[in-house]
Amino acid sequence: MHKDLKQKQINKVVMVAQKVAVFALLFSMIGMLVYALIFMTPFYEIYKLQSSLLFKNMPTDIANQYKEMYGSIVEGDMLPCTFNPVTGKINGVNLKYFTEYTRENGLQVFNHWLFNFSIIGLVVSLLTFVVGSNKRKRYYPANYIVNGASAGLNLYVGFSLLINGLKWKEYVSQQDFKIISVYESYINGDAEVIEYYSFDKVKWVFDLGTVVAIIIIALAFVAIGVTIWKFFNQRKMPKIDFSEVKINE
Repeated sequence: MHKDLKQKQINKVVMVAQKVAVFALLFSMIGMLVYALIFMTPFYEIYKLQSSLLFKNMPTDIANQYKEMYGSIVEGDMLPCTFNPVTGKINGVNLKYFTEYTRENGLQVFNHWLFNFSIIGLVVSLLTFVVGSNKRKRYYPANYIVNGASAGLNLYVGFSLLINGLKWKEYVSQQDFKIISVYESYINGDAEVIEYYSFDKVKWVFDLGTVVAIIIIALAFVAIGVTIWKFFNQRKMPKIDFSEVKINE
C-alpha cells in the first residue's frame, strides 16, 4: 500500500515535469525567434551605408592613416578606397567595403538562419502538444519521437548559435568602426569626430545571443532528462489489460 502511494506521488511529479519540459522546448524557440528579430538592430544604420568619404572631408591624421594603409592597393571587385578618375590616386574611402560584413554574405545571412530555424523549431515544439506530450499519463512511440526531435533540434540550434555567435563576435570586433564614425560626424556637421559606432556599442547583441544559446541548450537537456525519466517510470506502471475488450461490441 505504501509502495503504491509512493509511486502515485512520483507519477504526479513526472506529470508536472513533462509539462515543464514541453513548455521549455516551446519557449526556447519563442526566445530564439525574438532574438532573431532584434539581432540586426545595432547594425541597421551601418547596413544602409553605401557612400564614400573623401579624404578632404576627413580629419588630417585619419586621412593620412588611410592613404598610407591603402597607398599601394590595386583594383578589385570590392575596393576599400575610391579613386580619382583623372589621376587614378586614392580619393577617399568606400564605406561599403567596411560594412560588407552586415550584408548578403555576412550578418544578414546569419540572421536569416536564426529566424528560419526558430520557426522550424517552433513548429516542431508545437507537435509535442499535438501528440499530447504535455498531459499524457502514458507515452507512446510518437511522444518519444516528437520529444526527441524537438529536443535534438533545440540542441542543434543552441550549439550553432553559441559557436557561430562567438565567431561573428570575434570577426566584428576586428572591423573598422572609426571610419564610419568619421563619416557620421561629417554628415552631422560635428566639429570633431564623435564615436557614433564602436564594437563596444554592438557587442551586446552577441552577448545576448550567448545567454539565449546557453538557456536553449540547458532546457533541451532538461527535456531529454524528463523524457528518459518518463520512460523508466512508465515501465513501473501496470500494463493496460485488453483481455476483456471485444471488438465491435
